[in-house]
Amino acid sequence: MGTRRHVLFAYITSHIPTHLQETDIKLDADHPDFVATGLHQSSIIRLHHLVTVSTVVIQRELGELPSDIQAQMTEKLCHLLTEQA
Repeated sequence: MGTRRHVLFAYITSHIPTHLQETDIKLDADHPDFVATGLHQSSIIRLHHLVTVSTVVIQRELGELPSDIQAQMTEKLCHLLTEQA
């Protein structure tokens, strides 16, 4: 709302749990496009930890997710956000 744009962020951690949750996506350092992410080691995107942030506070962009990972995120987010309690 208002004049400021907001973006949706998901928590990313390099601490990879033994058991992944349905809303987790693994970013494997062995992925051919991993370098483009800007990450230094394999990590997990935790889609159940989301936050909106004003673009005013964003200072830089770290990297970009490979298209296949973006597609996984879209699918999982749609499922998560339309899931009935």
